[in-house]
Amino acid sequence: MKAHILANEKEHDASVKAQQVAFLAQQAALRAAHEAEEKERIALEERQIAEHKKLMAERRARFEKRFKHVWTTGPTGCSKFHVTVNDYEKA
Repeated sequence: MKAHILANEKEHDASVKAQQVAFLAQQAALRAAHEAEEKERIALEERQIAEHKKLMAERRARFEKRFKHVWTTGPTGCSKFHVTVNDYEKA
């Protein structure tokens, strides 16, 4: 009877060990797959950002070419002010 119990315990221990090994292997595979997907997502995002910047640069270049006379990045040189006076004749 005692030999039978020891045999069952050994079989149980071996089964638990096999399950642990299988679980750890599965967990490692899932982690590797997740990391690969994450790297691919980041690479796709970087490609999309680069493409968007390129499209916006092309769009801006077309706009600047078409509206060069109104497009500026510096000061405009125009001034606008309002004056309030009591007597229009004195102004």
